[in-house]
Amino acid sequence: MAIETRVEAHTIHITGYFNADAFEPLKAALSQISGQIVLSFDEKCFINSTGLAVLMDLPIKDRSITLVHPKAHFRRVFEITGIAGDFEAVAVAIT
Repeated sequence: MAIETRVEAHTIHITGYFNADAFEPLKAALSQISGQIVLSFDEKCFINSTGLAVLMDLPIKDRSITLVHPKAHFRRVFEITGIAGDFEAVAVAIT
């Protein structure tokens, strides 16, 4: 999994295979951002169940997160698993 830690308007760009190995790099990228956070998943990004667990375990107390991914199957996975509802301020959107 590769995380681009370049912060652009509070956006972290995520590419590759999003699994348990993503936790530490993503946590480091989050530490560079205050306030609202946008996690933008590359169109070729793949997420598995441990990747979903990473999203659930992120240190995001009192912060707003928007998950952005252009593929419909990502939005469906977030809806089916309930992850979209587990964050108060999460929106799953099309880029």
